[in-house]
Amino acid sequence: MTVRIASMRAADYPGVMAFLQRTLPDDWRSSAPMSETQFERVLADRSVIAVLAYDNDRVVGWAAGYVFPTLVGQGDTAMLDELLVDPAHRGKGIGTSLVSAFLNIAEAKAAPPVAFSATTDFPKEPAATPFQKTGGRRGGLLRQFDWSTEIRA
Repeated sequence: MTVRIASMRAADYPGVMAFLQRTLPDDWRSSAPMSETQFERVLADRSVIAVLAYDNDRVVGWAAGYVFPTLVGQGDTAMLDELLVDPAHRGKGIGTSLVSAFLNIAEAKAAPPVAFSATTDFPKEPAATPFQKTGGRRGGLLRQFDWSTEIRA
């Protein structure tokens, strides 16, 4: 298996949607999947960093996040928000390669000094391995708040 890592492009939409359909747990899937227009809009945003892993032409992993200026210090913050690898391809270093590519792109894109952070829904091994292998350290407790679309409507 030869895995290739590359920045996500608008032309990747069909492969990304197929990847999400087969990889995301049922309870994480949206009843209204992202439209191609939304996909292109997200990728056009300068703050977005999105990287894919391919096994031949099939998407088998992704890392996505943002770079944005901070109001409390100098430089920018790079936030790796999503890391997902196809279960059949886990344990092969793909997650680590994706995190490394994300960090390299963020460092080139952001104003220094760059503060890097990541979130994970699964902070225990093996999901934490890609973060640790690329130099990440477990931070303090992260509290996340979500607002239902029904409440905001």
